[in-house]
Amino acid sequence: MDPERLPDPTSQIAQERVQPGPPALTFWVALGIVGVALFGVLIAIGLTPTTLLPAEAAAASSPLGLVDRLGTEASRILSAASVASAAICVALAGRRLLHSDGAGILAAAILALDPGTLALGRLALPDSIALGALAGALACFLSARDAMHWVGSGLLALAALAEPTALLWGIPLGTMALLRGHIYAAPRHLGESLLQGIAIPGAVALVGVVSGVAQPPCVPPLSALTLSAVPFLGGIALAHNPILWLGGLGSLAILAIATLVGMGRQVRVARLPGRLQLRLPDAVHPMAGRILWLAALGLVAPFPGAWMIVAALGLAAGVVWLSEDAPGFGLAVALVVVGFGVIGLARSWSLVTGAAADPAVQLAGLLPWSHAVACPP
Repeated sequence: MDPERLPDPTSQIAQERVQPGPPALTFWVALGIVGVALFGVLIAIGLTPTTLLPAEAAAASSPLGLVDRLGTEASRILSAASVASAAICVALAGRRLLHSDGAGILAAAILALDPGTLALGRLALPDSIALGALAGALACFLSARDAMHWVGSGLLALAALAEPTALLWGIPLGTMALLRGHIYAAPRHLGESLLQGIAIPGAVALVGVVSGVAQPPCVPPLSALTLSAVPFLGGIALAHNPILWLGGLGSLAILAIATLVGMGRQVRVARLPGRLQLRLPDAVHPMAGRILWLAALGLVAPFPGAWMIVAALGLAAGVVWLSEDAPGFGLAVALVVVGFGVIGLARSWSLVTGAAADPAVQLAGLLPWSHAVACPP
């Protein structure tokens, strides 16, 4: 990695607005395969059997608890569609942010192979709707079209209605739309970004909190992030693949530190009459800037399930950066990452479907340092 490598001489904002160009046909084909396969798997495991779990019944009182209105089967179908759309939106967001069709498909595949995400998608929980809406908001805010930012604001509001903490992503998403989307930003653009990222989703979240029953997290956020505590929903455990989960954390941390160190080495202090000025003489490498956006999203991840989006994009970013000098090596790393995803899903399949004879033993084999926490308590 070389964060100090000189970028394209054109404006970086212009690059972000113009590139990466139209997607290839293979991108749409691969994206369709991932989305349809994920939706089919979630429908198959979600509707056999259709016994309502206590966690689903407890979530029915939340603003987006649809079990009482739609029934168990229809609500699980909606949940499966939400998670499948999350994988599709992550692919679109990864392609737009990292300027690579392959990176988008890799990020979608990582999310689709994550056992915790699959377990969430097979249950009728508002968390799955929040995950799908949050991924859609990320893809929309990364679009170069201003109209898509308003769509992203609506999706962020929907996510905040299901999970009020989703409002945390309004800050980086609104800033991203402002700094990456306008070559000549005006005060009007600043007002729009505040309205899209904070005001509209915040008002909807406030309505949801006032009118609905807020569901407190059954696992502390830090314990969920370190995988030391795993939500257990009556036979089904939201156990994420530790290799991909922690690998995404490590990849993002290493890339962000390398970027910041490279920028720090370029900083120069200029003495001006009566003041000092810090200068960055060379432009930041475009990939370095994108890594910092991912790091900002990871620092304010609103709920543990959303962290898997950042982890998938972080791993894809690392593969793209490796592929700049060695495309074959990057492809090999991508295949290894997908292989770890397949192995982790196979080992935890009984936890996803609820067929584990002894979930505690199965969970200990997958995550030796973790313990299950019953949800709802």
